[in-house]
Amino acid sequence: MRFYALGAMVIIAAVKKVRKNMLTVKQVAERLGVGESSVRHWRIAGRFPGAEADEGPRGIVWYIPESDLKGFQVRRRGRPPKNLTAAEKGGKKVM
Repeated sequence: MRFYALGAMVIIAAVKKVRKNMLTVKQVAERLGVGESSVRHWRIAGRFPGAEADEGPRGIVWYIPESDLKGFQVRRRGRPPKNLTAAEKGGKKVM
C-alpha cells in the first residue's frame, strides 16, 4: 500500500508542469476586467495565438502567455468615442 501511495505522488508531481509567464483563463479575466466566458470566446476566435491546453484533474485547462496580453484591447459595447474638440466638430461648445 505504501508503495502505491508513493508512486501516485511521484506521478502527480511529474504531471504537474511549471508554466512560467502563462496565465489561466481566470487570471486573464481578472487582469482585463472581463468575465471568464469572454476570455474563452476570444481564445476560440484566435485572439490569443499562443494559448496552450493541458489536461487537469477536472478537465482541460487553458494557459495563455502574458505576451499575448501586451497591446490587447478590450472592445466595449456601443459606439466608440470620437474625442473631437468643439472646434473640430464645427458646432457650439456645450456646457
